[in-house]
Amino acid sequence: MSNLLLYIIFIAIYFVALFFGYKLGANVLLFNVVVLLFLIIMLFKKKKITNKWGLLFGIPIIMLSISYLLYANIFQLFNIIVLPILFTLLLVYSMSPSYSLVGIIEKGVRVIFEPFGFIGRFYTVVSSSFSKLLKIDKAKKKKIISYIIIIPIVVIILLLLISADTEFKNLFSGISNLFKDFNLVHLIFRIISFIIFFTWFGAVCNYLLFGFKKFEDSEARLRVDSDTMKRLLIILNIIYVVFDIIQIRSLLLHHVGDGIIYSEYARSGFFQLMVISVINISILLITKHCKEDIIHRHMSLLMVLLTFIIICSSIYRMYMYDMAYGYTVLRLLVYITLVTELLLLIPTIIYIYKDKFKILKYYLIIIISIYSIVNMVSIDRVIAKTNIERYNNTGKLDIDYLENYQFDNTDILYNLYKNTDDKEIKESLEDYFYVFRSSYRDKKKSIIDYNVSRDRGQKIFDKFDKES
Repeated sequence: MSNLLLYIIFIAIYFVALFFGYKLGANVLLFNVVVLLFLIIMLFKKKKITNKWGLLFGIPIIMLSISYLLYANIFQLFNIIVLPILFTLLLVYSMSPSYSLVGIIEKGVRVIFEPFGFIGRFYTVVSSSFSKLLKIDKAKKKKIISYIIIIPIVVIILLLLISADTEFKNLFSGISNLFKDFNLVHLIFRIISFIIFFTWFGAVCNYLLFGFKKFEDSEARLRVDSDTMKRLLIILNIIYVVFDIIQIRSLLLHHVGDGIIYSEYARSGFFQLMVISVINISILLITKHCKEDIIHRHMSLLMVLLTFIIICSSIYRMYMYDMAYGYTVLRLLVYITLVTELLLLIPTIIYIYKDKFKILKYYLIIIISIYSIVNMVSIDRVIAKTNIERYNNTGKLDIDYLENYQFDNTDILYNLYKNTDDKEIKESLEDYFYVFRSSYRDKKKSIIDYNVSRDRGQKIFDKFDKES
C-alpha cells in the first residue's frame, strides 16, 4: 500500500502543478493519460477488471483530451462534465458490466458517491504508512502531528502580520526578503487544492480496491398495458402518415400556403420534429417491455420508418433555413443531433425483432463515437468557412456572429479582413481584433496549457500589430 500511496501523492502534486494558474490546454491530455494508465494498471494488478471491453471508454477520453490541445470552443465547457462521466462508465463497464439504463445509473452513482465513505479508511492507511516509514512510537507521532498543525498556522500568521505593519516587518527584514516575490494566497490555494484532490483520489482508489462490489442489475422494468401501447402505436402511425405526406408535398414540391416565406416555413418546426423523434424512439423502447405480438412489431417498424421521414424532414428544413440565413453553432449541433438519431434507428430496428438485444450498449457506442468525432472538428472554423463562402456567393454575412472571441476562427477572420472590400465589415473586424488582442496582451506562454488555436491566434495578433 505504501507504493500506491506514493503514486496518489504524485498524482495529487501533478494535478496542482498542471492546473493551478493555467488555462485548459495540453494539461488536460497530460493529466488524463497519466490517471487513465494509473487506474488501469492498478485495477489489473489487483485483478479487478472483469470486462476488458470496458477499457475502450479510454479512447473517447483521450480524444476529448486531445481536443483541449487543438481547439478552443464551446465543447471545452461541455467536456468538463462529459469526461468524468466517461471515466465513471469505464470503471463501471470494466469492473461490473451493466446493460440496462437503471443498472448503469445505479452503479455510476455508487462510483461517484460511495468513495466519500472511504475517506476515513484512506487516512488511517496514510497514518499507518507514515508511522511504519518513520518507525516512531505513539508519543513521537503525536508531537509530529502537532508540529504539522502548528508550523503552517504560525507561518501564515507571521506573513500576514509582516504585510500589515511596517514596524513589525522591520523585525523580520531577513525573513521578509526571502518572501519578497512570494504569493501567499497562491500557496494557500495550492495546498488546499492538493489536500482536496489527494483526499478524494485516495478515497476513490480505496473504494475501487476494497469497497466496489459487482452489483447485479436491477430487474425492475416499466410495465405498460399491451393493448394501450398497441392503440398508441396505431394512432400515432396514422397521424405520422398524414404528416409525412404533407411534409413531402410542402418541402420537396415547394407547396406552401400563400403569404408564407419558404425559408420561414422551413424554420418553423425542425426543433419540434427533433423532439418528436426522440419521443418516438422512447415509445419504441417502452413497447418492447409489453407483451408483444406480430401487430406490435409491425406497428413498431412502421413507426421507425415514419420517424426516419420526420428526421429527414427536419434535416431538410434546417438545410433550407441555413441557405437563407447562414450557419450557427446551435444549428450545426441540431444537424449532429439529427444524424445521431438517424443512426440510433438502426439498432432500434434490430431491437424490435431480436430478443435479448443489448440496445443500450449500441446506443452508447453511437452517441459517444459521434460526440468524440465532433470534438475533433473545429465547429467555429466550419461555421466561419461556410458563412464566408456564402458571403462570397451572395454578399450576405452576419459578421457580428462570427466575432465570438474564440481562437479557432481567428485566422479565417483575418484573411477576410485582408481581402474584403466591404468597409463596414473591415472596420468591424479591425475593432474586433483590437479588443480581442488587448485582452490577451502580455499573457505568458507555457507548454503546460499550450493550445494550437490560441497559439495561432497570438500569431495573427502579432501580424495585426505590425500592420496597424
